[in-house]
Amino acid sequence: METSIWAHHEGTFFWGVGTPLAAGDIFLWADRVEVRDGCLLFFGPEDMLNASFAPGQWNVVFHARSDDGVAAARDLPRNKKASK
Repeated sequence: METSIWAHHEGTFFWGVGTPLAAGDIFLWADRVEVRDGCLLFFGPEDMLNASFAPGQWNVVFHARSDDGVAAARDLPRNKKASK
């Protein structure tokens, strides 16, 4: 699955978003993340909106390591268990 990287210069933290889209996981830089009415919102300096995902266009968000994009922490749906 391919990955995309957005907004490298617009934030302090590197985030990954799991999507059902053909692009696969998307990675971007942002200072903070917020969920509002099911929308996933990424904010950069001075609370500028870097990116947003509509409900149904994302299924997981995680803090990623910037060197390789591997999840540093990832939340799993309640009915799923992490594999070893």
